[in-house]
Amino acid sequence: SFAQFAREFDCVVASTIFGAPIVHAAKAAGIPHIWWVHEGRVAEDYLGNDEKMRAAFRLADLIVTPDTKSAQVYQPYSNRVIRVVNYGILDPNDTVPPQEPRAEGKVKFLILGTIENRKGQQVLLHALGLLPVDVLEQAQFQIVGRPHDLELTAKIEAAVQEFPGLTYEGGMSQEEALARIRQADVMISASRDETGPLILMEALALGTAIISTTVGCVAENLAGDGAGIFFPPGNESALAAAITRFVREPKLLAQSRAEARPAYEKYFTFDRFGQDFSGLIEEAMGAPVASPSANEI
Repeated sequence: SFAQFAREFDCVVASTIFGAPIVHAAKAAGIPHIWWVHEGRVAEDYLGNDEKMRAAFRLADLIVTPDTKSAQVYQPYSNRVIRVVNYGILDPNDTVPPQEPRAEGKVKFLILGTIENRKGQQVLLHALGLLPVDVLEQAQFQIVGRPHDLELTAKIEAAVQEFPGLTYEGGMSQEEALARIRQADVMISASRDETGPLILMEALALGTAIISTTVGCVAENLAGDGAGIFFPPGNESALAAAITRFVREPKLLAQSRAEARPAYEKYFTFDRFGQDFSGLIEEAMGAPVASPSANEI
């Protein structure tokens, strides 16, 4: 029934790695298709346990990922070159109220995302314990996110009691989250596995400096530029050093904030993403359609 429905369209876009059944159906029906796979290393477990998912990588007309490291995870399963198209997001400035002039005071750091091991909030907690006293006194840290990992959440709540400059809040709306990003001086992403993350793109668009692990397409494009500081996943010493620099070097913080918006406009606009993705759709529709052989199915 899906194939009959899909024949009404010029191209099918299967989204996420769990779109593998759509790829199988589209290929068998001879319908042009793209597989947009935006899971990172977490997909390795799925691929190891699902032969049909692995087979879909051999069948798909075009496979697209948001970052190079993810493409490298999938490439061994496909005899076609896996494409990379970086994410792009709508400009949050269109919906977030303008930022009032920042008052002189403590440097505000924000880490925002679901509370889980992959997001690395525990790395920030360890980094706090490594910070010099003067840095702790001149900084504020906010952790915001829904508590998916209750054990880690309990550790965060205990750390709030230990560090006066640390606060924790549960989930909030997208509008509230964007407003919180604009109010922050520095956005932190301590994730071990990401393909974006989108939250850093929102920070860049809103003129907020970033500290991030070297994972995802933001790091691939900006590592070495001035919009932020990047560190290896799980390295709490490197994170503490980055925090210390932004607190002790106000000129560096000002420079990073000034370069954030241009970085968004160069790499992560929705218009750029739309043009790139539209080009792939046109390519998929223009390619000759080949039915899979029996051993591929």
